[in-house]
Parts: sequence; C-alpha cells; structure tokens
Amino acid sequence: MTDSKPGEAPQPSYFWQWILVIAPIALGLTFLPKLLNPPVDPQSIVRPAPGSSNWFLIVRMPEAPPNRKTADAAVPLFDQWLTSLTRAGFQPMLLSEILNQQKRGLGLPDKAVVLVFDPAYRYTYEKFGPLLKEHHFPAVWLTSEERLKKSDLRYVSLHVAEQMKKSGLWDVAVFREKEGPFGFLNFDSDSKGAKKIELPYSWVKDSAYLAFNRMSSAMTFHRVNTRLNLTALQLVDQLNVEVPLKEMSALLAKTIDGKVRGLAVSPESQTPPAFNLQASPDRRVAMLWWPSTEGQNNFMLEMKLSELVGELWLSLRANEQGRSGIRIGITQSLVSVDEEVNGNKKQLLVLAPSGVRHKPFQCKVVLVDSEMKLYVNNREVWKYAALRVPNVKDGRFGLMLYDRIRGSAQANGLEILFNPLSKDLIKAIQSFSN
Repeated sequence: MTDSKPGEAPQPSYFWQWILVIAPIALGLTFLPKLLNPPVDPQSIVRPAPGSSNWFLIVRMPEAPPNRKTADAAVPLFDQWLTSLTRAGFQPMLLSEILNQQKRGLGLPDKAVVLVFDPAYRYTYEKFGPLLKEHHFPAVWLTSEERLKKSDLRYVSLHVAEQMKKSGLWDVAVFREKEGPFGFLNFDSDSKGAKKIELPYSWVKDSAYLAFNRMSSAMTFHRVNTRLNLTALQLVDQLNVEVPLKEMSALLAKTIDGKVRGLAVSPESQTPPAFNLQASPDRRVAMLWWPSTEGQNNFMLEMKLSELVGELWLSLRANEQGRSGIRIGITQSLVSVDEEVNGNKKQLLVLAPSGVRHKPFQCKVVLVDSEMKLYVNNREVWKYAALRVPNVKDGRFGLMLYDRIRGSAQANGLEILFNPLSKDLIKAIQSFSN
C-alpha cells in the first residue's frame, strides 16, 4: 500500500507486481538468444578419424557481400556448398588439427579440407557463421592483428574471437600484412585478452588455383580462391580436380570459374566421357593438365580420338615446366615418342601406322618403371625397356595441341581412361608378359 493523505483510503502499490512482470521479460531477452542458438559444446563435435592420406586441401572462402540483399541471397548458396561438400565425401578439419596430426605422425582422412576466411569481416561471420555451426563445419578465421587490437567494428571483437575459439569450430589466426605470414591466437583464461604466438606460416604466392598440400615440415601452404558465382557442383568439381586418383577414372575437360580444368571422374558417372579441346582464337597452342594424376608414375592409359586438326601431344610423367617427361606425338600421318630428362631430349620412336585417318584413332600406353608399351588402333607397335625418365612426385599427365594457324588446333571426341597400377597389378602384368 502507498502512503495517502489523512482521511483518504490507502492507494494500492503495484511495485512487486511490475517486478514479477518485468523480471521474466528481462531474463528472456538475456537468455532466449542462447536458448534458440545454443553454443556448440566442443566435446560434442565429431572429428574425422585419422586415416592413411598425407594430403589436404585449403579453400579460401568468399566474404559475405556488403549489400544486405545480395548477402541474404548468398546464404542459401553457402548452405548448398556445405551440403554438397559433405555429400561429396570431403572431411572438414581445422588447420591446427592437421598440424597436430602431423606432429604425432598420424595420417589424415581422405579428402580432408580446410576452409579459410580471410580477411574475415564481422558481417561474414554473422551471415555464414550460423550455417557452419549447423553443419558442424570447422574453419579458420584469419584476420588483421591491428584491426583486432583497435576493435575495428568491421571485424569481430576480441571477445567474440575468443568465444569462436572456445567453441571448437574455429581456428583464430592473425596476420600483420595482407597475404603475409600468419599465426594462431591462444586465449589464456588466467589473463585478459589473447596471447599471440609467432607467425610461422605463410601462403604460396600466386596459388589462387591450387588447393593441394602434402603433409610435410613446410610451413607454406597453397589455397584456392572461391567466389559466390560458383554453383555447389562447380565448387565440388573445383576441389575434385586436385583429389589424387586411386582407381580407374575417365579424364574430362571442364570449365570452372572461367578456366578449363582437367577433371577425373568415375567411368560410371553420368557426365559424358567424351570432350573436345581447342586452341583459343589468338593462340596456336592449347594445353590441359590433370593435377589428380600427379605422382602416378605407373599406369595404363587408353585414348580415343574422333578428329584432329594439327598435332596432339600426350605428356607422361611430366611437370608443367616441361623439363622432364615422355611425350607421344600424334599427327595425321605419324606417331612418335620422345623422352626428355632435365632438358635433354631424345627421340625414341617414329612410325606411320596410318595415323589418325583410322576413325576413331585409338592409343593405349602401359607404363611401368623403365618399361613402356604402346598400342595403336588395337595393335602393339612398340615396346621399350630403357626409359630414363624417373618416377617423380610432381609428374602428371597432360595434353598439348599445336597448329601453325592460330585458333585452328583442335581435338574432338576425346575419350581418355587413366588406370593407376598398384604393385600387385604390376606383378600380374609382368608375370603375364613373361
């Protein structure tokens, strides 16, 4: 009851009633967001088990567009990306996890992938962070050390960065210069803020198209850039371009983000196995490499060709610098084989088995250590057992087209099967030959 004037009835007080009404509302406003969007328990996150692979991919993810309408439209696309990566068998990991596996001498699961946000704006975290948490997709948050210290509102705060780290879904790292060295942040519960370790890691320069990394003592990494104009399928294809082959695959040419890339797919895939290769109008040469064949030195390769204008060269055990490798040349009338070791070339074979006038022209190569067999149009035409080109880690398969007239070189109806040969299969082939 409230105080009243003499002779007046006491006025009722609603103080405690208002307290009972306001208190639940205040508590609700405080805790409802956490109830609707609870923090991730690090113990509940299922991490990929160690495997036998020694490689991983790093993908630099795009920032959320500054325009709100465009950013809202990007959210469902980003959701499709994460769903498609999971369905394609990619296993998301933190970079710190991979480095820890390496120190312990453990392998990685197949198709391990690291997502990196750099320079990591706050708006990107607000738009894409909830989806990463929903999909349990860990990522690296790489941001400016200076902006973090100055509490730049375009970036997440130090407090938010600490909560991200504690969630178990994020590595938080900083750089001092754009594209420069970086290091992980450690948050000490006994002191305020964060403790920055050294910046021992860096990026390979001009590696926007390469995601592939091998586990090694090196602290420099490749990372491929992605853009929000890619569909979910194109993103998966962009990464599968670099996934090492383990079994027989069909080799295709596919345009991804405006660049023609060599992609390996299962022969049972619905993707048509045949493709065309052509020089651009201003060039005499067209080249295409299949990164997924890198390090595959022993293999069987089968190729069919419907039509050829100019010369077609098959590069085996070759690097993109062209200093070593085996080359099979095909023209309208000739088939030849060259060998190059450290820039020293040697011609091994020239023959005229009616060339590509046979429709379709067929070629098969069996390559095992220093031995090579060549079949043309279903007939063995050459056998050689003294190859000098070594088994190399960076050797891969590629095609080169050439014609003297710009833009005219083309190979149509190409069908290529690439079959890596295991040690057991090599023994079986050798015993059958003997």
